[in-house]
Amino acid sequence: MLYIYVFEKLQSSLKILFLFVGFSLLFNINLATSQTITQGEGVYDIEGNFYPTFLVANGQEWMAENLKSKNFSNGDSIPYLQQNLSWQNTNSAAFSYYNSDQNLSSTFGNLYNWFTTIDERNVCPADWHVPTDLEWTDFSDYLGGNGVAGGKMKVQDTLFWKAPNLGATNESFFSALPGGCRYDGGNFANIYSYANWWTGSQLDNQFSWFRSTYFDSDNLIKNYATKNT
Repeated sequence: MLYIYVFEKLQSSLKILFLFVGFSLLFNINLATSQTITQGEGVYDIEGNFYPTFLVANGQEWMAENLKSKNFSNGDSIPYLQQNLSWQNTNSAAFSYYNSDQNLSSTFGNLYNWFTTIDERNVCPADWHVPTDLEWTDFSDYLGGNGVAGGKMKVQDTLFWKAPNLGATNESFFSALPGGCRYDGGNFANIYSYANWWTGSQLDNQFSWFRSTYFDSDNLIKNYATKNT
């Protein structure tokens, strides 16, 4: 239902990838913010898909587009699960397309369950990893806290976002899009309304943490979901 991000210490930079997870990844720019967030060199996944990136003054580098990869970084395929029962019963890595429509992947990315985020074969490009709950908090704090971070992450439009897309400025260059989610029972929901991202951190044996933002809010919400969401 969410996005996945990658966070890796490399040459004093923390690299963060985001991908849509199985749930799952104009302006009033603050001058100080715009001066401390800059364009990165971008990164390619194992399939050759290119993702723009941005650098944050706190040392993080984030992807600015949802992950589309169908393969782990070692070349192994990520299982594609279309049937609801298969999605519901799995306890290992899997992905799907929203409503089984592959055409949506080019804009919104794929949907991945939480098990994909911790698979040792690494769903992320080489030298990247899914960020922890704490690393997400660091990013949110950098943007001014959960009360405003969601708006600063959202693309400012109502083409992909349902109106009113409250508070959207994208001044972080995160370019969040509302890819919806796939629940643990296999049903799809909330495309064009909600954007959700996994963390690499679990709450307990059943649940893991994620972040989300909505069309009608500029908040960045911390919550938890079952791991096969």
